[in-house]
Amino acid sequence: YRGPDIENMTLLAGLRILEGKTDEAEKILKSIIDNRPGYTPAYIRLGLLYESAGNHVKALEYFQAAYDRHPGRLGLAKMMVDIYMKEEKYEPALNMISSLASGAGEENRSFFENLRGEIFLLKNNTDSAASYFIKSIALKPDYIKPRMHLAGLYYRNGDLDSALEQYKHVEKINHNYLPALLAMGFIYDSKKKFDLAQAYYRKVLNLDPKNPDAANNL
Repeated sequence: YRGPDIENMTLLAGLRILEGKTDEAEKILKSIIDNRPGYTPAYIRLGLLYESAGNHVKALEYFQAAYDRHPGRLGLAKMMVDIYMKEEKYEPALNMISSLASGAGEENRSFFENLRGEIFLLKNNTDSAASYFIKSIALKPDYIKPRMHLAGLYYRNGDLDSALEQYKHVEKINHNYLPALLAMGFIYDSKKKFDLAQAYYRKVLNLDPKNPDAANNL
């Protein structure tokens, strides 16, 4: 006897969730964990089930259990921190980042520095946010998210040249990254460099022919 068919039970739990039978799904997922404590997908699905039900304490419990089995899974880390961020519990979020980062390895430091920056951005502490985004970029120069955040801060502060510098870096990393291309179109437009603005609006429309901002400005 090889025990229950875990994969089919997981699919059945997902079906019960779609049917709105969350109590049945919860029982199935707990049964999977009882039979195979190392099966991480069951912890994640159970965490998602509790999160959708608004039970954030239980959601965090199961997400943490999944993360403990696979330290460094950044998607799980983001899910846990997001729960605190949605509740505007910024200090617990920062504490959790410190805890998660400690076991995630040096290669993931950039991710956590950016995440700290995002929290300070929500707190409207733009100076601290910028400092963390800069740290994140220094650790991983090809990481797009902190560059986009930093460019947005420069743009809102009226420092168009610094914003443009960051967007150009993003374009070098991914020449089809639409948000950066559109932002560069806006900046060149505002600087009355219309040939360059037109070129970037056309790049955006080549990627997204129905983009209303690029089409209207062009």
